[in-house]
Amino acid sequence: MERRNFFFVFLGLAAALVVIGIILGYPKVSVTETETDAETSATLWMHPSAIVVPGDNPLWFEFSDEEPLVISSPEEASLRSFVPWPHSIHIQNMLIDENRLVMAVNRLGFLVFIPWDNNRLGMYSVSDKNDWSPHSIASFFLFDQKPSALLYRNDFFSNNEDISLPETPVRALIKGNTQPITAEIPAFKDFPSLNGWDIEALDQGKDGAWYFIVVQKSSDIYGKFYYKAESLDEQPSPISMGDYWLALEPESVRNAPLLLRETSEKAIGSRSENHSYLIEKLSLNSEYETHYSSHSGEGDIVSLFVFSDDNTALAVFSDGSGAAGKKNADDSIETFLYALPELPADFFYTGIALADDTIMASWEEQRSYGVGAAGFVLVKYPF
Repeated sequence: MERRNFFFVFLGLAAALVVIGIILGYPKVSVTETETDAETSATLWMHPSAIVVPGDNPLWFEFSDEEPLVISSPEEASLRSFVPWPHSIHIQNMLIDENRLVMAVNRLGFLVFIPWDNNRLGMYSVSDKNDWSPHSIASFFLFDQKPSALLYRNDFFSNNEDISLPETPVRALIKGNTQPITAEIPAFKDFPSLNGWDIEALDQGKDGAWYFIVVQKSSDIYGKFYYKAESLDEQPSPISMGDYWLALEPESVRNAPLLLRETSEKAIGSRSENHSYLIEKLSLNSEYETHYSSHSGEGDIVSLFVFSDDNTALAVFSDGSGAAGKKNADDSIETFLYALPELPADFFYTGIALADDTIMASWEEQRSYGVGAAGFVLVKYPF
């Protein structure tokens, strides 16, 4: 199921988990207790929950109701009830901020990975479940150079009138804080939740402006309104629904940077089916998540998840198949077919990133618009 097309469509790992990880067959992949020397500690913004050491085999994590746990494979994931995806625990999105890879985990909070020495990654949980769990993540973005999540009350799949609207809808990640902080967005100041306003979507258009949907959810009034702001620090202007969706239409992949384009085309060329493709590029530093399209056929729109920087690109479909690309010293580009570890039936990849030679891919067990088990996998970058 291509859920993303529908609307456009955490962590105290104890030493026992190390033993479990080894017993389950990961002799070269382990999760260790935190050990920091003075030099390393001085460079960290907070004490990590765990140090992850990616190895030659995939390292799988599944989200529990409180934190991510090591599992041997998705086949061993918990038998969780399927719930509508806005109410489920899953990775809503990821972004790269400086040298940090940040995951926004629906209903939990932020999960952060920072490269250490010796190919180690510090894993940090920045969470306040009591604050996050009643609400869903509408958007994950950078504001004022801080990874930020927009929370909202999803009423589409269930009646949530007993759940209050988020008083201040944006939560930001601040270095040194073990919990997210609330962030005031000037563009949202005229839509206080106390008056029944709930911001359900926020995206940046290809023109660089910000577009968002505000819903009035008071008991006697219901309405949906569309706005555009040149900057989130500025006053927004109302626009039509048509202008909103037109601004968010993806660009042609022909307009994408060369490395991204050739890697995406390599992945698409490996498919036997003719489809139209939505290429979702991960947000990298100051950039926002970018969408491109490739119209090579008819029928369902298929998502292709892409990470791309100046020298490396990865592109994978929800089944894990795809391609990798690199730019050589002479600026020539090489592309290769590549596939993530195979998933069981009804499991799908939903995003991809690369941090310090480690591929991080989010996965979910999906049925229609429901999500069961969810988590992520760490794989050593092979090229």
